[in-house]
Amino acid sequence: MPHVLRTTWAADTPAALREVLARAPDGRLDSADQTFRTHRRSTVARMHIDGIDLVLKRFNAPDVPTRLRRLISPSPARRAWRNAFVLQRLGIATPRPLACIQALTQTLRPVSYLAVEHVPGLSAEAFFLDPDSPVDLKQAVAARIVESVCRLHGAGYIHGDLKGRNIIIHEATPYFIDLDSVRRRMLPPNRRRGTCKDLARLFSTVPAIREQIDTLEDKAAC
Repeated sequence: MPHVLRTTWAADTPAALREVLARAPDGRLDSADQTFRTHRRSTVARMHIDGIDLVLKRFNAPDVPTRLRRLISPSPARRAWRNAFVLQRLGIATPRPLACIQALTQTLRPVSYLAVEHVPGLSAEAFFLDPDSPVDLKQAVAARIVESVCRLHGAGYIHGDLKGRNIIIHEATPYFIDLDSVRRRMLPPNRRRGTCKDLARLFSTVPAIREQIDTLEDKAAC
């Protein structure tokens, strides 16, 4: 069982949820209702605690270079936690952050956890491939994705992993997830490179959004 070093909670996170996650986050992952991913770098699962439908992600440090970086820089969970509030301030939809936990395993490997409210829906990849989704709805959602991406880039931020699987479509609203790679680029050349990489990744995984490319080029100056 990891030794918890630090916990950060949203102001409205219920006490029962705080107690469970702070005491045994790995136990909750092992008994999760649904596991989305189990990887050497991370584990992602969905669960219900105290009536809250949430997603818990554990970030591992599988190798020595990663462990050393974690000693001198914020953990991925911490970065994702901070970036969730950045997106909220920018008016970009993202699952509500609930908790950020920093811990050490028994072998002194740093691990961190991020809990967010579960947002049901399809990934952008699946949504635009769904033959049952009306064309006009797809166009509206594409426009909203474009607007959110331009708003993010316009504020100087780069997502860093902007693929279709990292956008969830819920009630025609795009929710951006996996925010640990979001960075702010202050220098214009770095910002332009980051913007172009974001757009290239998005268009390669969701080609349907290419229909909005003229708007993106005008606003993002890519």
